[in-house]
Amino acid sequence: MIRVTAFVLLAATLAPGLAMGKIKRRGPLPSQLPAPTVPRLLSRAPGKEVKIGTWVEYGVREKKRTRNFTMKIAFVGREQGGLLTWIEVTLNHNSQIIYMKMLFEGKPGKNLGDAKKIIMKLGSLHAMEIPMSKAENLLPILFRKPLVKPRNVGTEDFRTRTGLFTRAQKVRGVDAGGNIVEVLHHPNVHLWGLLRFSNAEVTMELIGQGLGARTRITEKPAPFSVPQ
Repeated sequence: MIRVTAFVLLAATLAPGLAMGKIKRRGPLPSQLPAPTVPRLLSRAPGKEVKIGTWVEYGVREKKRTRNFTMKIAFVGREQGGLLTWIEVTLNHNSQIIYMKMLFEGKPGKNLGDAKKIIMKLGSLHAMEIPMSKAENLLPILFRKPLVKPRNVGTEDFRTRTGLFTRAQKVRGVDAGGNIVEVLHHPNVHLWGLLRFSNAEVTMELIGQGLGARTRITEKPAPFSVPQ
């Protein structure tokens, strides 16, 4: 049974992080490129053209603890004529699974606003609604602030389990904690275009994407409590 350690797992899995790969540069010099738009998870609501059920999945590696996780993020629904968006995150560490379902404000294609509701389910336990005061502590990578002074440093052909992404844009900057961050993004990556994300602590890399995702949280959530 998944116990209270799942809360620690969740926070550890979603701590910000990054690493660097070889650069293959083509085209104009990085200094000649326009100011970068750095993709962030949950930065914008999926546009009207994005189908409900669209998902991306990342492999997450904690470098210091040498632990590996997977994180799947799926667009699973809309409410109030598209003014509210449901996003569900699935974390898997050694078959311990945590589901997080979040309802955000934000018109399709526009910036996501505040989360209105967060529901968590630990494995087969009953789902619980999480107080908003705990949300950012549990999901720092999803709610991370924009990079400080991001700059283009070139392009790279990057191969993942899903195939080859040619001329992916590489951006480097500093996060709110003063850590150097490197982001690789490509327009063919679903939802937010994020291909790879890395710093000294954690690396996150695309391992899958597709359609047809459905929410795993269907029951009415109970009030929040710590499982015993």
